[in-house]
Amino acid sequence: MTGKENLGGGTFAIFTLESGFTMSSGKSLQGGALFGRQAFVGLSNDSWGSITLGNQYDFVYEYLSEFGVGAQISGGYAGIHIGGYDRMSWARLPNSVKYLGSIGNHIKIGAMYSFGGVPGSMQTSSSFSAGMHYSDGGFSLGTAYTKVYNPLSLDPYYVAGLKTFLGQPTVSVAPVSGAVTDLYLTKPFLVDSSQTFGVGATYTTGKVRVSAVYNGTIFKGFGEVSTLQTIDTGLMYNFTPSFTGAVDVGHSWFEGSDWYEAVVGLTYSLSKSTTLYASTEYMRAHGNTTANISAGANFAASSGPTQLAYRLAIRHSF
Repeated sequence: MTGKENLGGGTFAIFTLESGFTMSSGKSLQGGALFGRQAFVGLSNDSWGSITLGNQYDFVYEYLSEFGVGAQISGGYAGIHIGGYDRMSWARLPNSVKYLGSIGNHIKIGAMYSFGGVPGSMQTSSSFSAGMHYSDGGFSLGTAYTKVYNPLSLDPYYVAGLKTFLGQPTVSVAPVSGAVTDLYLTKPFLVDSSQTFGVGATYTTGKVRVSAVYNGTIFKGFGEVSTLQTIDTGLMYNFTPSFTGAVDVGHSWFEGSDWYEAVVGLTYSLSKSTTLYASTEYMRAHGNTTANISAGANFAASSGPTQLAYRLAIRHSF
């Protein structure tokens, strides 16, 4: 839900309220919070841009997600890089102040700060994000950076199949049965900070669009440092104005393990607001881990190194 009121002089009052839910069950995401995906209010101006307050997408998502073709062609359930740790899948910062502006006709810039809300400490649980996006004709380029102190939404085993993280065990194993218990299923795996940087580009010529994105996330905690890195490339082809095909491949490496994923998808527009789409993703993991296509958001991880997911769906935009 969005709203916009003309205040005169090129200035507008704006707001956005957005909820998220799983496509497979309709269950609310973001911990069941009402409007947990986005909730902000602010001012925008034709000359100086906009400033908003609330729970808002950071710039890694805002300026880099368009270069991840896999998530676009699957309705967001697939094409998520392992664990969702790279912030390209609807990452947001609560209690934030966000500025969006432009330089000329081709460059967009932005910065935001999230207050931690911890009495007596400005840094604890605070965050910062900034980004730049350039577009001209068929070429687009984006780059962004986000740093989060004391991130809470970490469960390394559930979302990435990691049995150790930053030198710490994330599971316990029963000595007789071998049953695995996730130690952080009901409590967060606390780290000192995470830093995410990415750069991506896309080029469109005729019916073909090619894209690529690199993303790196550095975790610090327990006196250790660990870096998740991902390279993702994709291609989209417009067979007709209403029928599009796409393929996307990605490689992530982290904590001594590797994940390879490929997504193939088709979309067909029935009208301006209604689209049919079908997609298939395959993931293979190497190392002491498992495949987990949706980072636990829509369905459980595989019990082994491979996973295959497919979807046939209809999307209607209001």
